[in-house]
Amino acid sequence: ASREYAVNRENALVVPVNDSQALGEAIHELLKNKQLRLRLIENGLLTASKYNRDKVTADFAALILNLHKQRTAAGTIRSLL
Repeated sequence: ASREYAVNRENALVVPVNDSQALGEAIHELLKNKQLRLRLIENGLLTASKYNRDKVTADFAALILNLHKQRTAAGTIRSLL
């Protein structure tokens, strides 16, 4: 789900799962590159401000309702066949 909000080199450094070498390189780059570090902080805070418990809960509820409607519609169509 982090793909929805984590944008590599804009508000996060994204590395492959279970790739400790890539993680180490990303950390090293953050330590050496102040401009990148500041950009990630600024954009990360901006991204985080778009998400709060109420919004995330409402989005999740809408997703569940939409999935339920799709499943119900599919079941109705199957029963007509």
